[in-house]
Amino acid sequence: MNNLVKKHYDKDDIERQFINKDILLWKEEVDCINAEIVFFKQLLKNKKDNDIYSKIIEKLETKEKENNILLANLIFYIRKTDGLKECEDIECETYYLNDHILFKNNIESFLFQYKKLKRLAYLKINEQNNLT
Repeated sequence: MNNLVKKHYDKDDIERQFINKDILLWKEEVDCINAEIVFFKQLLKNKKDNDIYSKIIEKLETKEKENNILLANLIFYIRKTDGLKECEDIECETYYLNDHILFKNNIESFLFQYKKLKRLAYLKINEQNNLT
């Protein structure tokens, strides 16, 4: 309940609250993706017909590298958003809000692509399990 907007919050407090909520969500997503990729790679490598899964494993390894880069960028972005607290004019706030929108679009695009790959991995595993 303490995540609700309070009556005494000004627009800057509300903006920071939404940005911080996004950052916490993204950090959790990126951390979970690393664990999921390790799990999927191990699961797929243990399957009998490894040739079927090698392309998916390759894609997972690519996503793993992208995810690690994204994590580094997220950490940099978190530090960068501290500057928003110091803003005293609209131009400064606009800079940080536009930066947030760009970062949000980038990370959400990555998450969408990763979910598509994860869905493919689930389908292939399920398909193979139904054949045995």
